[in-house]
Amino acid sequence: MRRWRERLARQEFERRGEETFLEKELSSPDLSFQRLLFTAAPLLFVIFEQIVIFVHPLFLWALLGLGIPLVFHFLMRQKPRKQLFPALRFLQKGERAQNRSLKLRHFWLLVLRLGILLWLVLLFARPVGYWGEGASGKEPASVVLVVDTSPRMDYRFENRSCLERAKEWGERIVASLPVGSEVAVVSTYPSPIGFLTDREEVVRRIQNLTISAVARSVPETVSEVLPSLKKSRLSRKEVYLLTDGTSQAWKEEEKGWLARNLEGFVGGNFFLVDVGVEVPVNHRVTIPATQSFQPVEGILTLQTALTVADAMPHTLVLATMEENGEWQRRGEVTVQGKAGETIPVEFRVGGWDERRNQGRVERVGTDALEWDNRAYFTVDCTAARRILLVGKAPVEETVLFVEQALSPLRFREEKRARFDCEREDYAAFSQRQDFSGFSAVWLLDPSPLEGEVWNRLQNEVNRGLGLGIFPGASAVPLGAFQSAELRQWFPGVLRMQARTPEGVFLVAETISHPILKVFSDLPISVPWQYFPVFRYWQMDSFLPGAQTIFSYSNGDAAVVEKTLGAGTILVMTTPPIPMSGEVWNFLPRGDSWGFVVLMHAMTNRLCAQEETFWNGTTQENWIFPLGKEVRNKYALKKVSDSQSISMSVVPDRQNHQLILPPLESPGNYRITAEGNPPFEQGFSVNISPDETDLSRRSREEMESFFPNHPLKIWRDANQWEQERFSSGGDWFHVLGTLLFLFLAAENILSNRFYR
Repeated sequence: MRRWRERLARQEFERRGEETFLEKELSSPDLSFQRLLFTAAPLLFVIFEQIVIFVHPLFLWALLGLGIPLVFHFLMRQKPRKQLFPALRFLQKGERAQNRSLKLRHFWLLVLRLGILLWLVLLFARPVGYWGEGASGKEPASVVLVVDTSPRMDYRFENRSCLERAKEWGERIVASLPVGSEVAVVSTYPSPIGFLTDREEVVRRIQNLTISAVARSVPETVSEVLPSLKKSRLSRKEVYLLTDGTSQAWKEEEKGWLARNLEGFVGGNFFLVDVGVEVPVNHRVTIPATQSFQPVEGILTLQTALTVADAMPHTLVLATMEENGEWQRRGEVTVQGKAGETIPVEFRVGGWDERRNQGRVERVGTDALEWDNRAYFTVDCTAARRILLVGKAPVEETVLFVEQALSPLRFREEKRARFDCEREDYAAFSQRQDFSGFSAVWLLDPSPLEGEVWNRLQNEVNRGLGLGIFPGASAVPLGAFQSAELRQWFPGVLRMQARTPEGVFLVAETISHPILKVFSDLPISVPWQYFPVFRYWQMDSFLPGAQTIFSYSNGDAAVVEKTLGAGTILVMTTPPIPMSGEVWNFLPRGDSWGFVVLMHAMTNRLCAQEETFWNGTTQENWIFPLGKEVRNKYALKKVSDSQSISMSVVPDRQNHQLILPPLESPGNYRITAEGNPPFEQGFSVNISPDETDLSRRSREEMESFFPNHPLKIWRDANQWEQERFSSGGDWFHVLGTLLFLFLAAENILSNRFYR
């Protein structure tokens, strides 16, 4: 009987000892609490997701580490041991005590250890709560990221450029946006605006941003993105400005334009991320912003300047580009000055020609901003154009004003005059048969010429000769200028002389004409009212194709142009010549720089060679006159460095010119075209000195651009995290306290249960 009872007790113990710990827990009286926990977890997650955002959401992947305590729990828990005792009541009592100990001890210790890992992960993920009014932070937003990509953003500090910092900020901002937000990435380089909802594509566009020397200011860029942002269907709108806070990024003259565009923009928020350096250190090489450098007696005197950021000696080197593409050092100057001082530096170099006319000035060494460590230039080595000036005897007096405007005596002596003028009276001119070698002819106050002379001029103009005429007091009898033969090709008909005792003045008719474009490029306008015209010929009955370039202030035609075959005819109805009797005009009198510009522009037009721009900046459009023969295709190539820039350009055949958009990369360029003779034109592009000016604007100055819209300015990530998520509250301190409490509780329980 005793053995039978012991066998039954042993079988019952073995059966119950094989139950798993989980089965015991599910069959325990605490089932209702655990079921409630598992049921409430999804609901708690939904509520948590609606009121919490994580600053560093990638750390949530560490929650997978919560499985580690579970593995250790089941591997290290104690298993029931099989013991054979004769007394069954002692076995049952020991089994119940052991089960209670295992259940309580392991369950609460597991909870504490899982809690420790959970709080540790949350600490790194930085949850931030939204409640009350701050709940709008979880609302989808229409966001525009304006990223400054000007050359200033290439300034390197702590082994990173400002643009690289801006990209990191952009990715951080995009990661913090609520689901459903749309983002447009806009650089200061002129480009279309488009909103995206795919965050991977947004990040890719941020990463693909590059520095461009063609850049707008921040206010200009914001003004252009506001119309697109206003059309967004989302009510929450935000604009983030990622820039370096320099004066050039915030141009004062554009403040008014931005204010007018902001007037109709309601409800938007503006944030500025300052990625610049508060105390930048930069050296800058500059070349005068002139369109042409010309040698004097074969020697080029080049005035440059170096702005230094310290008191150390610095060396500038001038090098020229040889025909084989190699750089040859031609001059070297070492200077030393005070921090912030601009030191003038002069080079004198000879040996220039049309094939060897490009060079650069470079500072030896490197600094934080490489864009302004060198400057490029192209020398004007074109041969002077031969111009025939025809006037009454004594011809040197009749053509004096025009000759001095086109070829000043000093320029002739220094061999840098653009025009080589030859004088001739009308007696010799009527016998001239050969006009080869001349690009243009000016007739000053001509008398009626014989029909054979007019026919000869007509033929020469058809072949490409430029003809300019200044009719004056000698244009009588008037019938000679109204003949049927002359009216077939002369731009218009001279009618009668007009006298205006009070005087009239020149007024431009169309700014698009090549002659007038020269005036539009001047820094100041010509005060024509101070150079009045008292007497002129009235002209009408213009031929088809004739164009009035200048008129007088009373509406009468002053300068008229007509194309004839391959050549051009210009007629100015008042002559700039010295007269002993009644004065016709004051155009060449006094400080007559406007008359000089006018004569150069008109003569260039007659020569089919408008003013050529040899040097310019990355912010300018380029227009190159092509002369009488226009090729079908031209090639543009950068020749100053290894950066390969090559493209084909289609000419504007109607206006005989080549138009190029602003070029992003500074350097020396050449335009070439096949033909007989071949076409080749060199020019140089530099970054404007203002574009690398790193002087900074104060916080108050930048805020003044948004008078009716608050502007939040951030410089570091911690400040951004605190202000960006200030509507709810940072849970860092709460989680830190809970982590400390869980560590303390775990230490107490483990020491108590395992001692």
